[in-house]
Order: sequence, then C-alpha cells, then structure tokens
Amino acid sequence: MRLNDFNLFTANEKNVNCVQQCIEYLGYKYVGKSIEDTITDKKVVKYHPIDVSMDQVQKMDDLVMVYGFDNTTDCKNVVRVIECGDHMGLITKMWNRPIKNVVTNRKLNVSSTKKCVEIFVDIESFEDTNHNQVPYLICWQIVNSGIVSDVRYETMEGCVEKFVDKVLEEHKGSEIIMYAWYGSGYDYQHIFKYLKRHSLRDETFIRNNQIIYAKLIFNKMVIHLKDPYLFILCGLGKAAKAFGVTAKGEFPHQLVKGWGNLDEVLKRWYFIREDFQDTYDESGKSILITAKTWKEFEEGENHMSILQKAIEYCIIDVIAMQQIWVKFASTVKTELGVEIDVNTFTLSQLSMKLMLSNLPKGIKLTIPDRSDYDFIKRGIYGGRVVAKNGAYEEDILYADVVSLYPSAMRLLEHGYGHATKVKEINWSKHGIYEVELTCNSKPSDYMEFLPFRESSTTGEASSNLNRGGKLSYTWRSKWIGVYSTYDLLIAKDQGYSVKCLEGIEYAYVGYLFNNFIDKLFKLKSESTGVIRMVAKIALNGGGYGKFVQKPIEINSIIVPKTTLQQFFENEDGDGKVIIGKQRVNKPKFYDIDSDEWEKMVIESEGEVRYATQIGVSILSGSRYRLYMLIKQIKSIAPGIDIVYSDTDSIFIRKKSLGGIDISKYFGKQLGQLDNTVDGSLNNIINKIYIAGPKMYGYEYYDQNGIPQNTLRLKGVPAKMVTLDQLKHMVSAKNNSVIYSMMQMRKNIINVKNAYIDKTVKQT
Repeated sequence: MRLNDFNLFTANEKNVNCVQQCIEYLGYKYVGKSIEDTITDKKVVKYHPIDVSMDQVQKMDDLVMVYGFDNTTDCKNVVRVIECGDHMGLITKMWNRPIKNVVTNRKLNVSSTKKCVEIFVDIESFEDTNHNQVPYLICWQIVNSGIVSDVRYETMEGCVEKFVDKVLEEHKGSEIIMYAWYGSGYDYQHIFKYLKRHSLRDETFIRNNQIIYAKLIFNKMVIHLKDPYLFILCGLGKAAKAFGVTAKGEFPHQLVKGWGNLDEVLKRWYFIREDFQDTYDESGKSILITAKTWKEFEEGENHMSILQKAIEYCIIDVIAMQQIWVKFASTVKTELGVEIDVNTFTLSQLSMKLMLSNLPKGIKLTIPDRSDYDFIKRGIYGGRVVAKNGAYEEDILYADVVSLYPSAMRLLEHGYGHATKVKEINWSKHGIYEVELTCNSKPSDYMEFLPFRESSTTGEASSNLNRGGKLSYTWRSKWIGVYSTYDLLIAKDQGYSVKCLEGIEYAYVGYLFNNFIDKLFKLKSESTGVIRMVAKIALNGGGYGKFVQKPIEINSIIVPKTTLQQFFENEDGDGKVIIGKQRVNKPKFYDIDSDEWEKMVIESEGEVRYATQIGVSILSGSRYRLYMLIKQIKSIAPGIDIVYSDTDSIFIRKKSLGGIDISKYFGKQLGQLDNTVDGSLNNIINKIYIAGPKMYGYEYYDQNGIPQNTLRLKGVPAKMVTLDQLKHMVSAKNNSVIYSMMQMRKNIINVKNAYIDKTVKQT
C-alpha cells in the first residue's frame, strides 16, 4: 500500500496473526514471540498514529515515534512497525526522512474517527498493621459512544483484581482509556500489577515512581492509563468547584481500621479533624509539631455502615471526575481546536502541541544535533530565588508578574532559523554563547539576576557539561559561562564586559508565540467559568518547558523477578549487557516490595526532539523581563530594598521607597507587575518572616481587619505551618522545627505509608 512518503505492508490476512505476518514478511520464522524478541539482529522502531486511527495517516508526519529512534530512511536494516490498537503493519520503503531537524506550524486535527471506551475509576483503601494501603472498594463508570453508565463497584478483599477481570472480560476487542484522578501516584499503583499480569506487552512511562501513562496490549484489546490530574493540576474537590460539577464528597478515611469494622454502623456519624500542637525541647531551640485529632459529629442519627458511606462517597467522586474531564476535554476541543488523543497524557504535551500549531507560517525552529545540544544545554538555568533571611515586622509590598513565562514568549523576540557557529556576537541577532565576563568593581546598584553555576566541590566555574553544580547570583569580577542573549543583556547592563569565546547564532529574530499567547489570553480575559479556567490552565501549562527537556531515555520496566539473574549472565564486564545482540548500559534493578515483580531501569542517551535553544531563550527572557521591571522602579526609587525575589515575584520593604509612589508600575495586563494581595484590605503585608528559598510566611489584614496568614515551606503541608514557627526559625541560625508527618511511598505495584520526622532550619 503506497502512501504519500512511504509504503505500508498492512498484514491484513484475516486468519493469520498480524505479528506472524510481519515477521514472515521480513523473512524470519515466527515462534510465538514479539517482533523485537524475534528480530534481534536489526534495530526495531515503532510508530503510532498521532490521531489514534490509521484512517488519518497519509504521511510520516501523521505518525509519532514511540519506541526506539532512527533518523534515516533505511528500511532494510531497520524494522519499522506501525501499531494501531491491537494491529500492526510494516513500513517497507520511505523516501523522506521521518524526523526533521526543523519544527514548523503543525496543523491539528480536531477529531479522530476512532472512539475509545472510557472508564473512570476511584479506589478507597485502609492502612494495615504494616502501613500498606489495602484497597477495600473500587468504583467505576463507563462511557461508551457517549452513553454514560451507572457507577459500578466491587468491595472487600480482591476487589481490584475482580474489577480488572471484569474489564478484560466485558470489553474484548475494544480500545479503552482508563482515568483516575491522581491515579499516577495512587490508583494505578494498585491496578497496574493485575493488568500487567494479563498483558502481552506494555509501554509504561514512570516518573518518580508515578505511572504517568501506560499502554497495555492484550489479545485483541488495548488499555491506556491516564491521569486527569496531570492536565488540571489541582485536587478533585477544587476542580469540581472550578468546573461547576457535582461537589466532591467528604469521608473520614481513618475510620476504616481493617476488614473487621467495614460493616459497623455508627449511631452518630462524624468526621475526623486535625489540629497541630507545638512542643519545645529543653533548650528551646527545637519545636516538635505533631497532629492532634478530634471528632466533629453530624446532626441526626446514622443508619448506614462505614462501607455504605464509603461507597456513597466514592460514587460521587467518580461522577465528579467524569463530569470534569468531559467539560475540560470538550472545551479544549471547541475553544482551542484540538481533541486530546490517547498519546497526549500531560498538560505540557498538550500545551506544546498548541504552541506549534500556532507558529506563524514559514517559521522554522531548528532542532540541534547532539554536539550543538551539549553546548546549548550549558545555558539552561532554572528558577531564580534570592532570599534575605530574617524577620521583617513592618509594611511590605508584594508584586508578581502576570504570567511571566507567557509574557516572555509574547513580548520578547526569539531567535529562529538556520544556526551558525560564531566567534563574535552580533547583537542584532540572538544566540547562545560561551563568554568571558569581566567587571573590575561591583556596581552599587547590582541586582542579583545573572546566574552563575559553580562546581559543587570547588566553587569555581562548573564545566557545565551537565546541569549539576550550585546556582548562585552573587557578583564576581570574572567568570566564564554559557549564556543566551537576554542574560548577556543583563550582564552588559550590570557593568560586565563580554568577550565571546564561541557561540551559536540564529539567522532571524522575531515574535514566535504571539498567536498562541494572544488566543489564550483573550479567552482568559473575556470569558468566564469553564472556558476561562481552561484558558488559564493552557496558558500556564508549561509547554515551553518541553523545549529544555533532557534527551535522556530512561526506560523503567516492571519485569519478573528472574530478570535480574538473566542480565547478570549476559554481563560483559564493562558495565554493559547484551540485549538483542546489542551492548547497552547495564540496567539497574529496584525492589518494589513484591514476590512477583521488580523495577528495571535502563538509562541511555536519547535523541534531541525539541528546539532546545527556544527554551533557553524563554528562561533567559523571563529573567530579563523581571529585571527590567525592577529597574524601572529603581529609576525613581533607587533605595528600594527587595527582601525576597523568586522567578516571578518580589517583596519590597515599603519604607525603603522613601515615600515615593510606584503604583504606576503596577497593573494586571500580561507582563505587568500585579501588586494584589488576594483578600487583603489595602494590598499591604504587615509582617514577613523569611527562612530561605521557598520558605516564608506573611501576615496581612483582610477586608474586615482580621489578620490572615499565607505560608510557604517546601516539603511541608501548609496546614502544619504557622507564622510563629517561621519566626522561631529565623530568630537564631540553629533553631529548627521538626514536623512529624506521614508520606505515601509509591512502589508502582502498591502504596505504603511512611511516618517521618522532618527537621527544617533556615537555609
């Protein structure tokens, strides 16, 4: 079968397994194994249709590479498999390169012809004596061809396995998308092992032990695991309120002690509330924070068992999740012009697709080769935080940039087009350069915006061959580093002379993302309700972060326990093992508290897929935007004292302004500084305690003159933190606060509670 730029073997003989047809077409003997296990002397690359159905595929650009990588047109030494649902075929000839080294405007298909069965799932569990989370209830709702079923459930021991068995039995021949809110970190940790046991193979994406996406292939069946939380990025209760759907219920999970009390009927139903108490040690330098629980009783008599109450609660959660997702997905389709396909499983992916679909016509974003990437990545610097630790019991002004990253994309130009190696900087163009910075004396008005990456051991300039090393913003007289144009503009403005050692420069500069940002900002500004919520989510969706995503392939695979010994038998003594007649990095194996499975991780150098320099320019431009906004204020208030500043916000000591009115620099438009303190009487903070980066708390008066607190303490739930604790931390260098808290540990096949004491000091 001939398509626009490749030939396809469709393997459409009805009475023969398509895998067998493909293997025999290539001249190999079928022995019941997968194509990659059978053909071990060639590279195997797999593709999926971007829009799920093969009906939409006419050219290579309609396919996405999902397994392996090859940037040639070789179909003799490379086996190219197209998978769609439970069927596969082969690309037998190509006459265009499948992966281009430039990115241009990509038109999005609004809909696909193939529809999947959708199943919305929620699990309830209790903690056993070994601190394992044990499921006792699973509820699910099926949506098939637009028809929404009643919520079904299974209870008691083995409920999750029974659910999986029913799905596999009742939906043979179907393609299923399963949704669970925060399923990546919870529900799928219980479900995955049962699906894995029955599957022929799977492609599972694991990040920080969270299953962010999985595709499991069965005989005549495919199941995708997706997590709506990875798109909407908030709790189910908050999302239900924002999307105006069935209100999420409330359930006292601590009531369930085990299998024995599920049938218990409490005469008065109650909820368990938490307070936290502070206990000082003898020296007075440490405070221990522990939880103290109490009961809040409902009015009236209760006639339902604990299990019945749990079922009622779980059903409401499933209904709310289904309604939220339908509203979100349909709004994305109608307002943004894209249907969320099965291969899109995070908000950043969706945002990237929208960005690329809105590129101006004719714009080409060059994807760097490996050597250029290794140079460009040295100019990647993460979020900026500069904190002046201490107690400031005085009036403080707060301001943050309205949508900082989108503003850097919309209001600043970025380089694009052909890349050229240079030894001098053309300031009319944009690029990334290794430079020597020199400045004889520190300017009196120096602002800590220019990043310096130090070696973690010497404090000297890091080699920057990776993103390791400590990030610093303190002035130094001489430095060698790699920077994007906007960082170098900051450097020049702060008194540095810039000598170029080498660099990469781009042919053109221009506004690349105006269509994308304008469309979303207009929706956000002019719409209300769900449309505004979706526009806000997409606007801050982090798609720009994909540009600087590391091209490292980290394959985390759940394998049988015997796999470890098999790899040791194939070890070649050089830190490599032989897999499919190829030497690869030796896998690392991790115990996941299972008699059946373990986690195998193979890390390898992946191919560069994104225009990394664009991400570097956006990050650099964001620093430049905030720098210029602060510089404007300093032009009329040179004594301004900023006690805390991070990526997009600042806290200013009001008295440092000397009575100068800076209100003209505040606003609510894209890229302006917004000085609103939500809920406050006059946008004034009356005290702030700063203990380090991402560690602060402040007090303000609300509309009724009642003091309110906002608290940030990395790694600690906000409900446990008080302003007095932060005051204690900053009152002496060695003072500490110890938080006694529970953390959920995810093992991919189960969830376990861990009880820890976290000690926090100012940094």
